[in-house]
Amino acid sequence: MYNLLVVDDEIFVTMGITQGIDWESAGFDRVFAANSADEAKNIMLQQDIDIVIFDIEMPGTSGLELGQWVIHHFSEMEIVYLTGHANFSYAQQAIKLGSSDYLLKPVDHADLKHTVICALDRVRNAKESKHFNAMYHKYMQMWEAQRPLLLEKMWQDILSRKETATLSRLQSLFSLYQTPLHEESRIVPILISIEEWQKELSFRDNEVMELALRNAAAELFLNDRDGDIIRDKSGGVLILLFDPDVSILAQEEWRNCCYQFIQACSEYFYCIVSCYIGGETKISEIHEMYERLLHMEGSNPTISRAVMKLGEQGFSAGPHEGTLPLGDWQVLLDMNKEEELLERFDHWFDRLHTSPPSPETLQMFYYGLLYALYGSVQKKGYSIREAFHSSDILELKKATKSLTQLHRWAKKMISKCTRLQSKEINSAQSHHSGLIDKIVNYTREHMHENFTREDLAAHVHLNSAYLSRLFRKETGQTLSDFVQKLRIERAKELLSYSDHKIGAIVEAVGYSHASHFTKIFKEVVGLTPAEYRKSFSV
Repeated sequence: MYNLLVVDDEIFVTMGITQGIDWESAGFDRVFAANSADEAKNIMLQQDIDIVIFDIEMPGTSGLELGQWVIHHFSEMEIVYLTGHANFSYAQQAIKLGSSDYLLKPVDHADLKHTVICALDRVRNAKESKHFNAMYHKYMQMWEAQRPLLLEKMWQDILSRKETATLSRLQSLFSLYQTPLHEESRIVPILISIEEWQKELSFRDNEVMELALRNAAAELFLNDRDGDIIRDKSGGVLILLFDPDVSILAQEEWRNCCYQFIQACSEYFYCIVSCYIGGETKISEIHEMYERLLHMEGSNPTISRAVMKLGEQGFSAGPHEGTLPLGDWQVLLDMNKEEELLERFDHWFDRLHTSPPSPETLQMFYYGLLYALYGSVQKKGYSIREAFHSSDILELKKATKSLTQLHRWAKKMISKCTRLQSKEINSAQSHHSGLIDKIVNYTREHMHENFTREDLAAHVHLNSAYLSRLFRKETGQTLSDFVQKLRIERAKELLSYSDHKIGAIVEAVGYSHASHFTKIFKEVVGLTPAEYRKSFSV
C-alpha cells in the first residue's frame, strides 16, 4: 500500500481533498494532511510518503520552494501542484521542478483522483524497476562470483567430452561465460603436473596451496594475455593460452616461463612439478590435445621438474628391460622372506632411477608383482580380497604414475603378503576364530565409523558383556584394545604407503579429532603420525 500527503494553508481545502475522495480505492493505505511547509516536512521525514499534493501559494515557504526541498531529499516522490492562478509561468516552474501535474483551483475531485492515480502508477513502476534492478544486481554479483567455477566446469566438461564440442555449442558457451574465443581461435594447452608435496598439509591448507598455485600460474603465464587457468582432473593445473604467438621465439618464452614456475613452486609452494607443453590446436579438437598431454605425463614416471613439449620426449632402455626375476620373487614370498625380498626390490628400483624405464617396463613390473602375490596368497588358503584391503589393489595408472609411487606400493604389498599366515595356522590358534574373524572383518569394513562395543556385539548376536569376557579369554586382550590396535595398524599402513593427508587418515580410521588420534598413536607407536611418516620415508 501507498501513502499520500496533502499540503494547503486552507484547512477546509485539505479536509475536502483528504475526506472527500475515496483514496483507499485508488490504492492508498494512509492519507496525511498538513497546513504549512514545516508541518509537511515533519510528516515527510517521519512517514514513507509516495505522492504529495502542494498548494503553490502558501504563506512563508511557497509550494514551489517546498517542491525544491522534496526533490533534494526525496527524489523518487511524485508531486502534484495546485494553484488558483492560471498564469503559465507557474506551470513552467512546476514542470521544471519535476511536477507530475499542474491543476487549477477549484480542482475537480474526479480529475485530481485521476491525476494522482496516474502518478501512483509511475511510483509503482519506479519501485518495481528499482526492486528488479536491485535483485538483478544481487544475482549478477552472485553469478560473477561463481563464474570462475562455472568456467572451470565448462572446460572440464569439454576436455572430458561430456560437453559436445561443436562450434555452435562452444560459441554459445563462450558467449555466456564471456570467453574471448571464436571459431577461428587456436589454443595452446600447458599441463602442470603436481608430482609431490614436500610439506605435510591439512586438507584446507592443500586447497589453499592449490589455489595459490593456480593464481601464480595465471600471473606468470597469462600476464595480460588471453587465457584460462583451471584445475586438472588429476589435481594438477591446466593452462589454456588463447590465440598465442606460436613462433619459435614464443615457444621458448613458454619454456622459460615453465622453468620459472617450477623454481617458484619448489621455493614458495613446497611442491615439485613438471610442465608439459602442447601444440596449437583448434577449439573443437582441444580434448584430443589434452589427452595427448595426459599420455605424455603418464609416460614420464621418473623425470622430475621436467619441461617437455609434445613430440620431444623420449625414454632410453636400460639394462633392466625385460629382466624381472619373477621366479625368485615367488620363492621368497612363499617363504615369507620379507627382509631379503625388500632388499632385492630396493636394489632393482635403484637401477631404475639411474636409467629411466619405459612405461612398458613399469607395467610389466606391476603385473609381474601382482601375479607373484596372487600365487603366494592362494597357497596360504586365501583369496586376494581376503589378503588385501580393497584400497591396497591400486589401478595400473595410479600405481605406475611415478617410480616412487610404484616402489612404495610394492613394498607395502610385499610386507602384507609375507606377514600373512596360512589359514591352517590361524585356525589352530583359536576355537573361536570364526567369531574373531567376524569382528576383524566388521572393524575393517567400518573402520571409518566410530562404532561401539554394543555395535560389535549386535553384529555377532551376543551380549556385549559376554562378548568382552569371551574375547579377552581367547585373545588375552580387551576388545577395545584389539580394535584400537587394528585402527593404529591401518593408520600406520596409510602413513607408510599412501600420500593421504593426516587429516584424511584420521577420518579413515574412525577418529573424530586429530588431537585425540595423535595422542593415542604416540602412546602406541612412540612417535606422532607426522614423525612416523617422516621416519618411514627416510
